Amino acid sequence: MTNLIKADIYRILRGKAFYVTLGLVILFSAINIVAGTIVIGVNTEAAEAFASSFEYFDGVAAASFLMTSGDSTLYFAVAMFITTSMDMFTFGAVKNDISSGMPRNKLYYSKWILSSVICVLILLAYLGAGIALAAVLHGAGDWSGAVLPNFFKAAGGQLLLLLALNSVGIFFCFLMRNSTAAACSYIAFTVLPGMVFSIIALINPRFDWLRGYDLRAMMTSFAYIGEMASADIIRNVIVGAVVLAASAFAGMAVFKRAEIK
Repeated sequence: MTNLIKADIYRILRGKAFYVTLGLVILFSAINIVAGTIVIGVNTEAAEAFASSFEYFDGVAAASFLMTSGDSTLYFAVAMFITTSMDMFTFGAVKNDISSGMPRNKLYYSKWILSSVICVLILLAYLGAGIALAAVLHGAGDWSGAVLPNFFKAAGGQLLLLLALNSVGIFFCFLMRNSTAAACSYIAFTVLPGMVFSIIALINPRFDWLRGYDLRAMMTSFAYIGEMASADIIRNVIVGAVVLAASAFAGMAVFKRAEIK
């Protein structure tokens, strides 16, 4: 499996998708800092209200603000899980790999691991670029007390959910073996549950608790980890871990039974 990952890394580094994606992530992060109110996320109004309370962003304020739109990284990840997983189906390499005796579980998990590592890089680039820019422009800010621990907790929570949804994306790639279908299914999976839960809650307020299980909203909620109840943090972590594990095992089960032509 190590050789598979090395081969994929070589292929990805020779291509453009990785560099373009990271470049766009860094650009988006910088725009958030410079403009202060350009936000893509489910809590846009809250984020803009947060931004308006600062005359400018230092490093600490930038970190908090960037996390309010941290769910945007879910969509930058699309290009990368498509790039890591779909080429072997598009060019027929998967049939040759299986014919040569390569276990399907190694094929699946090599793509899953590499895509997950790239997700870590995406989140690091998003947070790191914005915080660094703000620190250069307005200073690092005061990271003492609970600020730094809360930052790492929030970033860790957002990373867990990013990895969980990336795992869902890999699942769709191996289920459908078509880039467009996999990308559309992934986007629908990230967007539709929140819409459906909101409609249900609007019709019957007793089901307002369903909103707490929208994965995008969960990701954004970690931006306010200092104000979150322990029960909400635990719920988010458990749901993220379950989605990650379930999608990984389901994807492997689907791929094992798939007829490769």
